[in-house]
Amino acid sequence: VDEGTRPVTLGQILTFASGVDTIPPLGFSHRPVIEFLHVEHGNRRIFPEANTCEVILRLPVHPTYNIFVEYMESGILQSPTFGFV
Repeated sequence: VDEGTRPVTLGQILTFASGVDTIPPLGFSHRPVIEFLHVEHGNRRIFPEANTCEVILRLPVHPTYNIFVEYMESGILQSPTFGFV
């Protein structure tokens, strides 16, 4: 989020990872988890993924920080339209 200089907000990251835009007063029923998406059998996933039921944020591994930021921002900003034609 880089101190407000990036197009993605902490709220958007929370919504992407959990499906809600504020932390519930009693917390999440599952403890939030961060996992890393490594290259497996030549399959490289470049965008972040989330399981909103379990509150799991899966982060892609990239060779540089700038590439990581590019795909993170793109994936999170495009996620509200996921599933719509």
